[in-house]
Amino acid sequence: MPYCVECDPKRVYPTVKALWLHLQKEHRMNALSTFKCGEQGCCRKFSSGKAFVRHVKSHVNVGDIQGDCDSNIGCHVVISECDTSGTCSDVDTDVVTVTEDSDVPLSVKDGSFQDALQSQSDAFVCKYYSKPSLPRNVVQNIVDDVQDLLSNGVFMNILRDKVMQALQSCQAEESLVEEISGMFNAVQNPFEHLQTEYLRKQYFEKSGYYAAPEVFELGKRLQQVKTANGMKWKWVSVTAVHVPLAPVLKNFLELPDALQCILDYMKQLQDQKDSISNFIQGKLWKEKLKKFSPTEIVLPLFVYFDDFEGNNPLGAHLLKIGGVYVIIGCLPPEIASKIENIFLSTLFCSGDRQEFKAKSIIKPLLEELINLERDGIHVTLSSGNTVRVFFVLCLVLGDNLGLHQLCGFVCGFAWANYPCRFCKVPQERMRYDVSLDKSLLRTKTNYENDLVVNDQTKTGISEKCVFNDLESFHITENLEGDLLHDFDEGLNHYVVTFVLTKLTTAESRNTKPVFSLATLNRRMQLFDFGTHSALYKTKLGVTAQDLEKGKLKMTGSEMEWFSLALGVLVGDLVPNDNLYWKLYLALRNVLDIVRAKTLPSSTLEILPHYLKVLAELFLAHDGNHIMFKFHKILWHYCAIFEHSGPVAKLGTRRFESKHRELKLGLYSNMSRRNACLSAAIKHQLSLCHRFVAKKSVLPDIELGSGSVLSSVSFPDFYRFQDDLKAIFSNLSNVFLPTWIDYKGSHYDFYSTLLIDIDDNFGWPKFGEVKCIFVCSNKVAVLCKRLETVGYSEHLHAFEVKRTKEKVCLQIDSLVDYSPLNTLQAPRGGGLYVILRHQI
Repeated sequence: MPYCVECDPKRVYPTVKALWLHLQKEHRMNALSTFKCGEQGCCRKFSSGKAFVRHVKSHVNVGDIQGDCDSNIGCHVVISECDTSGTCSDVDTDVVTVTEDSDVPLSVKDGSFQDALQSQSDAFVCKYYSKPSLPRNVVQNIVDDVQDLLSNGVFMNILRDKVMQALQSCQAEESLVEEISGMFNAVQNPFEHLQTEYLRKQYFEKSGYYAAPEVFELGKRLQQVKTANGMKWKWVSVTAVHVPLAPVLKNFLELPDALQCILDYMKQLQDQKDSISNFIQGKLWKEKLKKFSPTEIVLPLFVYFDDFEGNNPLGAHLLKIGGVYVIIGCLPPEIASKIENIFLSTLFCSGDRQEFKAKSIIKPLLEELINLERDGIHVTLSSGNTVRVFFVLCLVLGDNLGLHQLCGFVCGFAWANYPCRFCKVPQERMRYDVSLDKSLLRTKTNYENDLVVNDQTKTGISEKCVFNDLESFHITENLEGDLLHDFDEGLNHYVVTFVLTKLTTAESRNTKPVFSLATLNRRMQLFDFGTHSALYKTKLGVTAQDLEKGKLKMTGSEMEWFSLALGVLVGDLVPNDNLYWKLYLALRNVLDIVRAKTLPSSTLEILPHYLKVLAELFLAHDGNHIMFKFHKILWHYCAIFEHSGPVAKLGTRRFESKHRELKLGLYSNMSRRNACLSAAIKHQLSLCHRFVAKKSVLPDIELGSGSVLSSVSFPDFYRFQDDLKAIFSNLSNVFLPTWIDYKGSHYDFYSTLLIDIDDNFGWPKFGEVKCIFVCSNKVAVLCKRLETVGYSEHLHAFEVKRTKEKVCLQIDSLVDYSPLNTLQAPRGGGLYVILRHQI
């Protein structure tokens, strides 16, 4: 029989229909709610009520939604649990059984019928607004059609007359008749307060959940305007769009678990002394905190800027839009990985930046950042208490071109006299100098002197950085890096292309290449890169033209995984003393460190050595010189780690994913009169849906289909029973899904996990997932151990072999949460596991 997992003690209901009515009436569940199944140990969640009902009905012994009560109604539900001896004992669970005669209140717990109807109507409209590909005019059509169905439908009038006649025949009290008549009136007009988009935006803005985008003027431009008397030249206002940050941040921190999770994570980082995992453990954050009291709550903010194409990039009409986003810099990893926690700040047409400069575009954001740092915001906790939270701008993120444009540096990386925003190294010296010269670093003093000089050919500065108007920010302290653009689309791409070119090309007429392009492509087509790779099911190929141009047809994510797997892919064909292969291995040594999300303090002492070896091997080949991105890595990445934490936590990859959300809204809207405003409104209405739903910021555990734990579904049940009991309190509620998304990571039966570190050799111990166990918020896995045979320096991978030994462990106890791939070397070679970064 179905039971409610929301109640304590749990209530059992005779039919799914009874459970469904209970959830709606007692727990006020609506279109924004998440429905949880608790049948037979299942813990799947559904955002759709219809899908939830269909799923619950699929369980054995669950009554049909239209069915009558069966013979078991009225008895307590007893769940059998096996003890350590292998026998089963009956354990009476804490359950209240609801029968047909049970006195279950059907009234809404709080508020009136009108309040419940209004809440359901709000949820209905918000849910449709949250769909990025659904145009806003279609939402209006849906509201109108539903309104027309309820108010003008003949069935509603017939139902009303029948009910009124029944009440009169029963001689019901007049007050009851009037009350029910009022209910019919309300049901026939549920969207009275939401009839038009103007009313909807006004209503949600008054409720505090909708932060309306504000249009502000950048300046005026003289352009031709069509009038009744023909075309005339007129001064036309040029505008951009800004979204108020304070109400958005307030609503976000008032979501369930938000502020508490952030503060707990900050406390955890402060107690972590031997390694660095986040920006707040770096030197820069300690400087920012000096002006605040130790008792005050202060959170770091990161601002990100980049351009994106709002129209079809292959079409005739281009629409390049500049987007400015904001994120809290100390979010726990599982929360920071969600793009819904990146907030929109400003949208503008990219062409306007050159005409009106960055200062006028960023002005509203600057004013807000000043207020957030000086006055903060008041956040109401679930307990009803109010706390004050301050925010400090710590870093401005973006790709190199975007940051130079926004922060006032020259954009000619290949030709400018002083192309670097971190130092004043001349272009010619930058091409060959691998050692950092600290005397050339930009400081507040020499930056101000360069502004006085006012000559970008002598200083590399085109205009003053707009963010320097903030009291606690200066552009010379903006130490940031980006793995996507600096490595995957920069140095990583260039070195891999260079190495492949040399290995597939004969040095002279009398020599042969190490391997041919045909061999490389054949192996790439047949090689299994693993399900957790961006190359999974991707058809790749490398042509001679690609190598000649120095550009492989791969995205940044694909290049990341291709460079990791290249050793296993072709390493067996390359001699150990090959100089080009040594360059690749030197690159891998650097990547192991810079990709790490947690770094021991001692590792920062090794990075300069690896960088110097990489640079020397790179320059040893004729025609190579250090480009700007390589210079940035060589000279400044060590300082970035020291001041701002791991570069892997500062990347722009998730921000670029945020562009897609805005582009989907633009693709569904044919109007281009003010595309920035249209995109901002669509985004904020979607965000309104999240704030109205009051859903926890912690990501839900998403599961695949599966079965309940038993000796049938899990043949090794009795063997690992004690291990499972140490993790789960009640084995009868454990569910075995085929896959799970947990804290931002996807695990399935193709996953390889790093489960331990060998005490003797320091080698990692791996295991292949064979079974997944879930109960409530706890997740465990059964892994079949992989024996680590050794480490191959030539392939830069750990050789492993499969064993029959199995181990059961909790996911939270893993050395590293990232799932890995077990790779099979070509030509019947061994099995290898590649770490994505240093552990």
